Amino acid sequence: MLLPLKIRPTALTVACFFSYGLLASVSVNADQPDTSPPEASVAPATQATTRELDINRVLENHRSAIEQKEFEVGPYDPELSEMIFGLGKTLQTGQRYDEAVTAYKRSLHLNRINNGVYSLTQAPMLRGIIESQIKQGLFKETAENYEQLLWIHVKTYGRDDPRLIPLLNEISQWHLNSYSQTGRRVDAFHLEAAFNLYSAAIQLSSEHLGSDNLELIPLLSSLAITSYYYAVHQQLYPEFSDIGSPVPFGYRSFGSAGNDMLRRGSYYLHGRSAHNRILSILTDNPAATPQDKANAYADLGDWYQLFGRHRQAIDAYQEAHKIMEGSQQKDTVLSALFSTPRMLPKLESRQVSSDTSPANTLNNDATTLSLEYATAPDHYVNLSVDVTPQGIPKNLQIQEVHPEGSSDLGRWAKQTIRSRRFRPRFEGGFPVLTNAFPIRVLIPNEHS
Repeated sequence: MLLPLKIRPTALTVACFFSYGLLASVSVNADQPDTSPPEASVAPATQATTRELDINRVLENHRSAIEQKEFEVGPYDPELSEMIFGLGKTLQTGQRYDEAVTAYKRSLHLNRINNGVYSLTQAPMLRGIIESQIKQGLFKETAENYEQLLWIHVKTYGRDDPRLIPLLNEISQWHLNSYSQTGRRVDAFHLEAAFNLYSAAIQLSSEHLGSDNLELIPLLSSLAITSYYYAVHQQLYPEFSDIGSPVPFGYRSFGSAGNDMLRRGSYYLHGRSAHNRILSILTDNPAATPQDKANAYADLGDWYQLFGRHRQAIDAYQEAHKIMEGSQQKDTVLSALFSTPRMLPKLESRQVSSDTSPANTLNNDATTLSLEYATAPDHYVNLSVDVTPQGIPKNLQIQEVHPEGSSDLGRWAKQTIRSRRFRPRFEGGFPVLTNAFPIRVLIPNEHS
């Protein structure tokens, strides 16, 4: 549990509201009617200039208050750390990430001087740095600061405290998502870190909450996906199983025993074992619902699908259908699972999100491949794809590339989708062809 950062009130109180990085004006008396005359409306270009002036004025006031505080009480007063943290938040909200990181680091330095290097009060500063670095696509720097965040939690709570579980899960998921967006030989450390930390979270959850607690299921599922990416990495870089990848320093204390088995090539079996345990947990736990079990069999089908075991995948998908027979939620659950194709692997993150294009809004998280380190929502490729009953994408057609004229982006997007497998759409309990399935691929930094 993170300790809250308490910001003391100062003479200057500023409220800033941002939406998609733009400063929005907020009326103090929101319930009062707008009495400004029509001619007071401002053109978009002028509004943008005004917003920039507003945020610069806010930043100027922040800095003036900090300088005044330094003059009055000296450079190491505890309140300065909090004030500089506020400056970092404003810079970050204004998308001035380099400046935000500089402010957060100064706030962090002052916090350590006043509270010690092990204090959890530095967690908000580290999280601010991490958020800014994620926005910039700085993988290595983000990993280092996540290590630092984990380290102070371990020093505070100890290695065996269940309060570490949410943070272990968060960092593992970031590493897994990061690898899924790059997949280079040198990025295997993401897999090493994710595997170690997921394993540690599973062990802590089992010890403190019981070996059949339902909170184990997403951890086991993500561990299986990590095993799948190990298999992908081995296929791309055959020498990987012999030399492996160095585990980041901050994660070594959690051990890497399971990785030796993985390097011998048992990726499929390790993931299958995780899914077997999920099914066992659901069988033994009386709190498990038919929907929980249907979801688990759908995920098992996805696992088979990723490894090209189509017949076993269909059997698992149909088992999910059988489980929901007689349930009042049958139609709702099966529709959510099988009414449209689903892109695989399915990650627990922002990476896959709903298609929000006005022309085709679908309530399905497979319609947009939204990479976390995408440059901006306006760098994308819209495709239409036929998804076969076997879950294979065919007949990929480019519908739109933005910015226009970026033909390389279209080729990259098609190549990306061709490498994917899908959970097929079902009708009447059987997989069917889906024609012209819409997919939007947001383009990551390195390809824009």
